[in-house]
Amino acid sequence: MAEPRAQRALVSGAVYALAGASQRALGLLLLPLYTRALTPAEYGDLSVILSISTAIVILLALGLDSALFRTYFGLQGDSYAQANLVWSAWVLTCVTAVAGCLVFTGAAFLLLQHNRLEPVDMALGVWSAGALVISTTVPLTVLRAEQRLKDFITLTVISAILTTGLTVTAVIVLDLGIEGWLLAAVTANAISAVVAALIIPFHRPHPMDWPHLRSALKIGVPLMPHFLSHWALQLADRAALIGLVSASAVGIYSLTANLSLPAMIAVQSLNQGLMPMYARAAHSADERKGIATVATTQLIIAASLCLICAVLLPPLVTVIAPASFSGAASLVPWLVLGYAFLGAYYIPMNSLSLVMGRTSFVWVTTASSAALNLGLIYWLVPDHGLRAAAIASAAGYLLLLLGTTLYAVVLGSPVGLEWRRAITGLAAIVVVYAAFALLTPDEGVAGLAVRGGIVMAGAAVAGGLMMRRRDGRAPAEEAAG
Repeated sequence: MAEPRAQRALVSGAVYALAGASQRALGLLLLPLYTRALTPAEYGDLSVILSISTAIVILLALGLDSALFRTYFGLQGDSYAQANLVWSAWVLTCVTAVAGCLVFTGAAFLLLQHNRLEPVDMALGVWSAGALVISTTVPLTVLRAEQRLKDFITLTVISAILTTGLTVTAVIVLDLGIEGWLLAAVTANAISAVVAALIIPFHRPHPMDWPHLRSALKIGVPLMPHFLSHWALQLADRAALIGLVSASAVGIYSLTANLSLPAMIAVQSLNQGLMPMYARAAHSADERKGIATVATTQLIIAASLCLICAVLLPPLVTVIAPASFSGAASLVPWLVLGYAFLGAYYIPMNSLSLVMGRTSFVWVTTASSAALNLGLIYWLVPDHGLRAAAIASAAGYLLLLLGTTLYAVVLGSPVGLEWRRAITGLAAIVVVYAAFALLTPDEGVAGLAVRGGIVMAGAAVAGGLMMRRRDGRAPAEEAAG
């Protein structure tokens, strides 16, 4: 029974992953247009603002996007208590988002008067972050927890269309530059919040469920330093590079990081789709039986997705990026390697946060990883350039994986791996990447065509083998039944 249960979880996770990745995917597809509407220096400044706004999202969300899973499933069987918890959490995020935006807006105008970044642009980034917290923190968490696939897809698709349409209009059609991009983000996120309130729908809690909110916050708030350290690991490198390289070089690195995002989106969205499976395992011994199969398959799928990105993205960068962004492609494999480590890290992290509810000191490892990343950047980039920054990112994610795994083992993690299958799968992935790197071109249309054709053929063969395996197993299951 464990394998069918794991397969159902993975199928559900894949569907939610595709839906959750849609908005970012659209943005990446339009990067060739954006990089021609913005100079490398403007793109670098925009990346710094978006990086800071991401940190603000983490602060305003209070860690509830992860903590609600465990608390919500703890109330399984009491639909009114679950609904009241949702409404109470939503009220809390609305209040903290608005209050936080007012504080951060004031800070932007006080601190950025004589800075390269415009205070107005930073204020728009702040309010975009606040609107995003309101529109996603509670709504998307609840929709994933309740397995409401149709509503999840509706909300994410509407958000994707709004964000993409308004950004294209402001940046490309109206040529409003950075300010237009940020205005589009504020508007799209605000409208998405209204749509989310109609889909859930939102009601006033009777009364505020402070006991269960406190339970969720006890898990979520200790995760905030952890998430901020994640931000430093993922995005603060752009801010660090400002003082080390030119604005154009920051723009080149930012473009490369953004074009490498499909790898991060893939492993992150896959994990988000599987989070309910881990949360259920915290309250059900039966669900816990299949968690090793789920974790092992998650690891192999995440590594395979990163393999595809590491193979296809370097030639893709040389095709879509203008000449002013020369040198970006060589950074991609290192950044994707870091995201492969990130995909593996999610497994012990899910065990700590969703299965065991032990999150008090996870920030120590994450902060150490971020410090390693930034320390290597300041040490190596002045002499070795942007490639050193990409390698520093991979090193930071490797430390994150190792430290979190060690912490989970020390605490007695109930989530294990099927080691023989995991080692065999990972070894095959390494061999395949080495073959691509040594035997196929990595630039231009020819490189993209050759590598893309091989990837498509490999995917077709793998899909056929999986279908044959499933068809062969069905008669045996029927006979056993």
